[in-house]
Amino acid sequence: METRIDEIFYKEIGKQLNKKREMLGYSFSYLAKLTGISAKQLDNYFLGRYRITNEKYQIICDALGIKTKIKIEVDLGI
Repeated sequence: METRIDEIFYKEIGKQLNKKREMLGYSFSYLAKLTGISAKQLDNYFLGRYRITNEKYQIICDALGIKTKIKIEVDLGI
């Protein structure tokens, strides 16, 4: 099965958010308390299983103290 571009995008967003969470030493349960988003839902976002909405992305970024600006870099291997 072919991987869709949006799947890659959401996985990368999740990876970056999770990296920041780990750098701050926040557990999923602590971040859940800060955001009002369940720890299970956060885990699904961070693994790229679910698409994160702009609203949830903003809430998580605020809790992690990071900018919400997304920079996209594409390498087509050409």
